[in-house]
Amino acid sequence: MKQIACNFCGESVTSPVYTLCDLLLGLPGEFTLVQCDRCGLLYLNPSPTWDELKLHYPDRYHPFIGTIEEQPSALVRWAQRYGVVRRCRAVTQRQHSGRLLDVGCATGVFLNEMRDHGDWELYGVEPVASAATFARQHSGVRIFQGTLLEVAYPDGFFDVVTMWDVLEHVADPRIYLHEIHRILKPGGWVLIKVPDPWCWEARLFGSFWIGYDAPRHLFGFPRPALAHQLGILGFDLVNVRCLAGGFYTFMASLGFWLDAHGWTRSGRLAQCMARSTIVRVLTAPLFSLVRRLGLGSSLTYFARKRVPAEVG
Repeated sequence: MKQIACNFCGESVTSPVYTLCDLLLGLPGEFTLVQCDRCGLLYLNPSPTWDELKLHYPDRYHPFIGTIEEQPSALVRWAQRYGVVRRCRAVTQRQHSGRLLDVGCATGVFLNEMRDHGDWELYGVEPVASAATFARQHSGVRIFQGTLLEVAYPDGFFDVVTMWDVLEHVADPRIYLHEIHRILKPGGWVLIKVPDPWCWEARLFGSFWIGYDAPRHLFGFPRPALAHQLGILGFDLVNVRCLAGGFYTFMASLGFWLDAHGWTRSGRLAQCMARSTIVRVLTAPLFSLVRRLGLGSSLTYFARKRVPAEVG
């Protein structure tokens, strides 16, 4: 663990927000969430090192699912594909072809689905070896096992870069955004999905909101802080949308809250419901309405790399 300053503005003066623990996996340790007094960025301070974090990314970590086609239940396949297709459409509403990079691609589920949504040359980056190997074997996509900073793509190489629930995990978000700017073509798109710490769920559940997900989530991004940073780094923020209604985050957070307040059986039931495909399908109209009203637990930022002004 090491003390750090604000990654966005360098300020060292902060205000404490919560003391958090690993609610998802139940592993030991306490982590302090603070907010920068200058720009509002949220972050864990002191910050855990990667060696300390490895334990919190086991193979059973839920983003490391296999291919959708391998799921035995048609209902499960439908539920998993629903959210992935929404991401694909978010891309193709803006561009239909070119080079696309998915940063933190996990087992390649999004990249696999993108094959059916336009004419793309697809790339992925994934630091966890087991997930990267699975993605490489099952997708045929160019997968780099490591970090975005290690792969060193050429300047202006990509038309689109996506980061789905990844930026909050990296130790240096600012340098990642700078690197994405470098490898994007002028006018290229970046889509960044992150938990929204201003959402109603975060206010309702407080430190039990799964969107904080300590210690895997090293940062939290209030909308003004991330929007301002994108502008500083040379992006034009075009839109901010809610692409997911938040069924899982609501049910999981409710379970954590109930368990912590002595309602252990109810908390366990809520946790089971969070992973239930049948409950997800039955409540889909409600959470679809939540999404349409912009009240989901996460936001997706759509930004373009600025095109240099012509001289003369």
